[in-house]
Amino acid sequence: MFSKVLIANRGLILANCVRAVQELGGKAVAIYETEDENNAGVRNADEAYEIQNSSATRAYADVDQIVKLAKKLKVDAVLSGYGFLSQNAEFIKKLQKIGITTIAPTLEGIHNLSDKPLIRKLAMKLGLYILPGSSNCLDYTEIKKEANSIGYPLMIKATHGYGGKGIRVVERASELRSTYEFIKSQCHKFSMNSNEVYIEKFLPKAHHIEFPVLRDKTGDVAIFPEQWCSVQRRFQKQLVETPSQIITAQKREQLQQVIRKLINKLDICGFASVEFLVDEDVTYFLKVNGYIQPFYTGTSLLTGVDLLKEQIRIFAGHPLSIKSDRIKKNGHVISVSICAEDPDNNFAPSPGKIDRFYYPFGQGINVQTNVFSGDTVATFYDPMIAKVIVRDASRKEAISRMKVALDNFFIDGIKTNIPLMRAILNSEDFRQRNVNISYIPNLVKRNKITQELKNPEDEQIAAIIAALDLHYDANSQQILEAAKEDSLWTTAARWLSQKNRFNRNI
Repeated sequence: MFSKVLIANRGLILANCVRAVQELGGKAVAIYETEDENNAGVRNADEAYEIQNSSATRAYADVDQIVKLAKKLKVDAVLSGYGFLSQNAEFIKKLQKIGITTIAPTLEGIHNLSDKPLIRKLAMKLGLYILPGSSNCLDYTEIKKEANSIGYPLMIKATHGYGGKGIRVVERASELRSTYEFIKSQCHKFSMNSNEVYIEKFLPKAHHIEFPVLRDKTGDVAIFPEQWCSVQRRFQKQLVETPSQIITAQKREQLQQVIRKLINKLDICGFASVEFLVDEDVTYFLKVNGYIQPFYTGTSLLTGVDLLKEQIRIFAGHPLSIKSDRIKKNGHVISVSICAEDPDNNFAPSPGKIDRFYYPFGQGINVQTNVFSGDTVATFYDPMIAKVIVRDASRKEAISRMKVALDNFFIDGIKTNIPLMRAILNSEDFRQRNVNISYIPNLVKRNKITQELKNPEDEQIAAIIAALDLHYDANSQQILEAAKEDSLWTTAARWLSQKNRFNRNI
């Protein structure tokens, strides 16, 4: 096992990586910007070092600064988790040059998992369906030619994109050039390996599933139950279930057979996620990700296998601790991402100070977070601040358990997606598995399910609570004045927050 691992990330994945390295007997080294100094991963690490932003890039994406620190500290390995530098070719090559292992995919030839069109061609040779699409394109002339051939709607994707970044839907030809220019700017902003892009046909009614996979250096492969990931905004997963109920047992077995061939052909080491779109009766291969996924914890809870620890162990030269035929599914798991953002304002980020953070607890309910009451949510990064993961005997029971968990999750001071997640869990569309990849981006559907969750009695209660509190202090009048520009639900939340502070001071 590695004796010292530097974790080149922040937030919840940093906290999880620190835990995993320490549980495996190694020392975990964290890096942080000033705003993240109090985050759980920084506090829990064996060592932590502040890094500085430059005029050219944010500190977490500063290749030279992080490589220099890793060399100075004489770490054995660097783990990037997901996002940031997890697929950055320059970063990985510079670490390899000074003899530091990178817990990430290799970069040469067919092994370059970030070159998605290349992997698509290999998948097609193995018999998988792929969406109509193009090879890598370097200029607008190529893009326009390919778009005219494929037809609209389509997606422009950055060849080396990740985490939903570098993807945009193009509904019509008039949007093509501006979208292409935007994707190119994202390639630079997020330190991707190149500004190459490619095109794929967009299937708005499709479902998204993916299979987590582990493969050790001897070639042993373990394929885990697939995740259903169709609740997305901006191509980032917000709610994930495992196992899915979108494909049949026969289709699952067929896909797993081809996945095994694909993973071996790619000579993958460690963790991989093989992704598909399911449109009616056809399953299309999308891509292979070689970095740990944000929702790996759902699979870990379902099967009892810690995928993050397995990934680290494999890169340290250890064999898989489990075989595919011994993987057991224990019930049904639902995971929800809690994000500091405003769904009513096109998912705009909602940074700021967290006044109150009360999370749910109970049998079968797991909450992972890197923030607490009094912490400040940064402006510049992914808005995910927590994950709620529940397990129960069946999908129906897991939905019920997650509904209760979200009803008991309170965050004051910033806006979050908790109300929207509650609305989804309570909707008939979700219960009937009628939520596809276009569901959450559809403003009409979002408004519909959110309004269905409210009722006149609730709004009357909220109004009465706010009105009665006029007797307490002058600030209550300010709350009611603010209500003229806000919802009664927000008004009630403010009242309760203030009332709780008042009661604690008695």
